[in-house]
Amino acid sequence: MGTLTEEIFSRRLGREVHAGEIVVAPVDYAMAHDVTGPLAIEAFRKLDVPLWDPERVIMVFDHILPANTVASAGLHKIVRDFADEYGVTHVFQEGICHQLMVEKGFIRPGGIVVGADSHSTTYGALGCFSAGFGSTDIAVTFATGRTWFRIPETIRINLRGELRQVTGDRHARLAFCACAARHSLTSDPIMMMAASTKNAMAMGSSRKMWKSPPESTSERR
Repeated sequence: MGTLTEEIFSRRLGREVHAGEIVVAPVDYAMAHDVTGPLAIEAFRKLDVPLWDPERVIMVFDHILPANTVASAGLHKIVRDFADEYGVTHVFQEGICHQLMVEKGFIRPGGIVVGADSHSTTYGALGCFSAGFGSTDIAVTFATGRTWFRIPETIRINLRGELRQVTGDRHARLAFCACAARHSLTSDPIMMMAASTKNAMAMGSSRKMWKSPPESTSERR
């Protein structure tokens, strides 16, 4: 048995994969928001191909909501026009995109999800392989439903003991960021018994992703 990342990709591809391999794999969902979405849409239109699956493309208005300038309103219109044209039904404006991805049931243990936002690593809290992509890469995923990955090595961290009364998950995460910087731990995913706060901060220490074994509640979903 390999690492959690290796197991997720092995099951998805139907063959055994190992850290260091470069693979092309299908994803479950691709998400963009009101800032990165217009850039992804522009790149997608240049490809001049059909949308992969409107049920698996997710758009969230959360970074500039409500629109505070005419320019921001124009970005919103680009996203809404795209959704109407291609039949994208998963369009939300009721909260932070990463919270909504979890709350709406798009994130499941063993899944593979990409988002046009660096904090898409949040979904690793539920045992899902997730990574933040640039808008151009998301555009290609909109077109094909697939993208390339380098299967990363994994660093496992076990936390022992108890946090002091005034400290919490975020403090532990920041302490690790300092340690990672000192030891040049970059791009490998981190395995840790942790909650979504640490996963959301993964990019702060140059992590490819930050993944936690799913709890029973996540598995039941």
